[in-house]
Amino acid sequence: MNVQSHRIVIIGGGPSAIAAALEATKYTHDIVMVSAEPVGGNAVLHSLVPSKALIEAAHHRQYLARLGADPGTITLSRVMALQEEQIKTIVETTQKALNQVQTVFASAHLEKHHGEIHVVTDSQQHFVGETVIIANGSRQRLIPGLKPDGQTVLLPRAFHTLKSIPQSLAIIGAGATGLEAASLFAHFGTHVTLYTPLPQLLPQFSSPLRQVFTHHMENLGIQMQFNRRIASLTRNDEGIILEWNNPETGDKGQSVHHTIFLATGREGMWTADELIHLGFDVDPQGFFITDRIGQTNVPHVYAVGDAQGRPLLANKASWQGVQAVRHAFGHAASTPPLFVEAIYTIPELARFGTIDPDNLDIWEAKVDHPLMYKPFLVGHELGLLRVYTHHDRIEGAEAIGTQAADVISLLAMVNPHVTLPQLIQSSAASPTMMEWLQHLHRI
Repeated sequence: MNVQSHRIVIIGGGPSAIAAALEATKYTHDIVMVSAEPVGGNAVLHSLVPSKALIEAAHHRQYLARLGADPGTITLSRVMALQEEQIKTIVETTQKALNQVQTVFASAHLEKHHGEIHVVTDSQQHFVGETVIIANGSRQRLIPGLKPDGQTVLLPRAFHTLKSIPQSLAIIGAGATGLEAASLFAHFGTHVTLYTPLPQLLPQFSSPLRQVFTHHMENLGIQMQFNRRIASLTRNDEGIILEWNNPETGDKGQSVHHTIFLATGREGMWTADELIHLGFDVDPQGFFITDRIGQTNVPHVYAVGDAQGRPLLANKASWQGVQAVRHAFGHAASTPPLFVEAIYTIPELARFGTIDPDNLDIWEAKVDHPLMYKPFLVGHELGLLRVYTHHDRIEGAEAIGTQAADVISLLAMVNPHVTLPQLIQSSAASPTMMEWLQHLHRI
């Protein structure tokens, strides 16, 4: 058995793994990162960065149409070529930043030998760490039946491999990935049908935000199929058959589509049974159960980012990677921030903190185009910002509109320190963000 011992062993190559590795270089040079893919992981190579490149292209197509120009000049082939260049640059830049880290590109799994956790590659290299950080992300949850083929049954990885824009598309799942896919494909001219097992979109947002967003989706021509839990996928001469049931009534039915996109949620990279066998406490989806620092119940083993489950956010993953390393070297962990959840549809959605219309004061801004310069320029519709306060201290906020993620991020950063009236009276170089705030009034 080829066993190598290191101070820090990290499994994974995405945001949490990179953040952990960079933080670890402050304390030691004895670091090994084992990653199945180039640094950046699924976020950079397949999902987050590629999807944002397509969304940015959709923005520009929309603006060209307003100018009376042909949006078709922004072709998919050009977009994908630029996307490839951008991903290459990010990977190369990240790899240079990790020059002090030994990087092993190989698939790996966990084994236990003599009570010690080993990170084992497919070539049977065994890595043992004084601290092991599991940061290998999550995988797509599939539906029984047809397997993804990259042509008619697509996964979110299609954001990076897309060869043509489908004329019609059924998207299964209405989380952040499903909604972003629905928005960008609709802006590229695809006829989109969106399936969700829920009775409405965006349960984590308030009713006013849901109504505004749903109206936007309807105006794009997106057909929404609520209360439709997809049970299986089969194929016949007509296309792909989606067998569904209604979670509320138990009714069953089926629909036929030529191309489908699976945005059906995520699960752990390993099964619960595999991890329980190694002595880990996990939930049924294979996500590690940890304390707030990311420590698992197995000594000296941390799980961060997607490996510990929802919320599956890149900003949360990076913060956790840093905290795990700091704790491993004896430093006190920081108080967890209020992580912003952003959905980069057109228009954007974002939220953080407590959204409680019944027990908190509500400040609301509905802003028309001429009052907000950037939305007026780019031609987006009415935006809505709602901030929830207790004695004027910000407890949570949500927004839909141009730069929604930016203004929500600002509110999340200042919420422990500044009252909302004080913030409204301040000034900033970013006019749209301050315009949002200056139009707030208590309702």
